[in-house]
Amino acid sequence: MPVTIGPLTDLATPVKIMVSEFPGRGSGQGAAVHIDGDDVVTVTPCEDGPLLLRGRFELVAQDGTPIDPGRSTVALCRCGLSSTKPFCDGSHRAGGFRATSAPDPAP
Repeated sequence: MPVTIGPLTDLATPVKIMVSEFPGRGSGQGAAVHIDGDDVVTVTPCEDGPLLLRGRFELVAQDGTPIDPGRSTVALCRCGLSSTKPFCDGSHRAGGFRATSAPDPAP
């Protein structure tokens, strides 16, 4: 279940999601970002799989170049094995990627 962060009144809609070159280093924590009450961006880590990104968002590379997601729900790779990064292509299954949907325990 996603964790809710917000409201974030300082953000403009749509939310910009930066794509970095650190595959498989996600915390496993989901977040729903509420903007101006109704617009919601949800990031949900799937157990042993991708991050599902839902809502009104803009996906950009580190240099600011837009990445067209082609839809309002996308699966982002977090195993580092996808041949279509930053998107998931299902390679985590054959690659044996393991991660929970819950946050990692605090040290």
